[in-house]
Amino acid sequence: SPYDSVTHVVLMKGVRIGGTFSIVHNGVPYIMSERPTNIMLLSANDSLATKTMEGVDNGIDGCNIRHLIGKGSGVQSNSKGDTQQYKFFSGGFKLFNYGGQSASNMRQVTAGLIVADELDAFKGISKESGSFLKLMEDRARSLGESKKIFYISSPLLLDSSLIYELYLRGNQNVYYVPCPKCGEYIELVWNERNENNTRYGVIFDVKDNEVIKKSVRYRCGKCENEFFEKKHKYELLNNGFWKPTIKRQDDNFVSYRISALYAPPTMDNWYDFAKE
Repeated sequence: SPYDSVTHVVLMKGVRIGGTFSIVHNGVPYIMSERPTNIMLLSANDSLATKTMEGVDNGIDGCNIRHLIGKGSGVQSNSKGDTQQYKFFSGGFKLFNYGGQSASNMRQVTAGLIVADELDAFKGISKESGSFLKLMEDRARSLGESKKIFYISSPLLLDSSLIYELYLRGNQNVYYVPCPKCGEYIELVWNERNENNTRYGVIFDVKDNEVIKKSVRYRCGKCENEFFEKKHKYELLNNGFWKPTIKRQDDNFVSYRISALYAPPTMDNWYDFAKE
């Protein structure tokens, strides 16, 4: 909401979990239709930028708002108002789509919504690259608390990860789900050990150097009972909630962490990750 005081949202996510699909491909068409403002999308390279706009186009068609784009927005030529680099839309607003750093392109842009996708994959960008982040954030500075800036990325190298640095600046929300056995809310984690040296999280058995598919399961760190993904994944995701792990230091800045173990049932499963 433009009336919420939060202006910066950080999502540190696992790979292939649907973060870009949810926030960009679905969220951007919603903003274009219901909360119109200038929008700037930043992807790590030109190839990803093309895929990003293809996803936005699918969202536009899926929401049946194509009439708001290009000619429908009052632009005389549809070819000039609806391209892979930018789109005019109803209300006189514009969507800008950039690949790479594109610093020179950003300088003349003012946007109420900015989304930097796969931030850690931007070449030349690191924790020390404050000038680039400042340049990007300055594009929305004049809009005060109505602006929204999203940073989305899977972390690469932790020591140089910019998304991890930004995540630590926020209130570090984690998604907790109810254990189907004991009902306690837990964070889904990979194979770990508790203070008693007992394994918990996603565990599996191996035979002849191969993961036994039917053995891939989750052991709760609270009750130590086990459950299987196929039977419980929908229940887990639908009944979970986000919980901050530290007190928010800045009312305008929030952060979230979610691993690939939370991927929807139609995407990669625990067995896929165990094989890797």
